[in-house]
Amino acid sequence: MQKPTLEIDTEWSAAAVRRWRAIPPDDEDWNGSFFEVVGFPVLEKPGDAIPAQSVFVASVNAQLIFAEHTEDQVGAMRRLFEFLLQPEYAAYHRQYERWRLTVRAKCDELCADPRSSRRLRALCRRFQRLYPA
Repeated sequence: MQKPTLEIDTEWSAAAVRRWRAIPPDDEDWNGSFFEVVGFPVLEKPGDAIPAQSVFVASVNAQLIFAEHTEDQVGAMRRLFEFLLQPEYAAYHRQYERWRLTVRAKCDELCADPRSSRRLRALCRRFQRLYPA
């Protein structure tokens, strides 16, 4: 059986090697090495509106890309708005005006689209009510 590998594009200095920390396996019968990569820069910045903001932004971008390439675009947009309307993301919508205005404009577009579902329109109206321009 071939062991999984992780390739990292870096020069292997002593400092780089120290960034790796061994992790014990959960299963005693497993034969192999386990490592966790540590020491990479954190993407979060002071002043971010929410914890793990970069993860939120990456998730939104991934969902938008998926929505562009799926047959069920209405369903994908409905799931995106259900995600956006989770209470833990409210601070993000309040802090970033340009983002809020962009989403509100998309809501106008989706509400005017006859292909949109009643649920998607309701989610859009809820976003617009919760996060005014």
